[in-house]
Amino acid sequence: NKGALLFHELREKIGRSAFSEGLRLFYSTYRDQQATWSNLQQSFAKVTKIELSAFFSERLERVDIPALAVENVQVTSHGSGSVLNFTLQQKTAKPFTLSLPISIHTLSGEVTVLKEIKELSTQLSITLEQRPTEFTIDTGHAFLRQLAPEEFPTVWSRFLGAEKKLAILAKEHD
Repeated sequence: NKGALLFHELREKIGRSAFSEGLRLFYSTYRDQQATWSNLQQSFAKVTKIELSAFFSERLERVDIPALAVENVQVTSHGSGSVLNFTLQQKTAKPFTLSLPISIHTLSGEVTVLKEIKELSTQLSITLEQRPTEFTIDTGHAFLRQLAPEEFPTVWSRFLGAEKKLAILAKEHD
């Protein structure tokens, strides 16, 4: 749901406290009145002192949604650590401004970094204490985006609509 993810992404962008304060201001200002998305945007902007028109415009007026691809992944040694380098491509005609959570696994655990993406093609370099074993972008589905085929949940309706179907049935006594 585009609206629900707008609120989720906005809360992550401005912080929980400012988000709650913005909702309280919006409610107290527009209680028992008709309000618009613009009124909501103005309430959050007043609380945070952040210009949010581009954020709201991208989320509410654009018909496309972000589609991401990772290319040119390289890991290089850097002193006692490593540097993870890759190019992030936005596969839309016009880029979105995104706060992108990147989860990186190393032998000693997981590190999550947040990168601001504003261009169709962005070169990222992330310095790490240890060599990465894998990395994932937006594991928690923090914003509305097109899912990669392997991210789609397994559901019966997808099986029923599939061009090619394969069902493996157990023997009756199994």
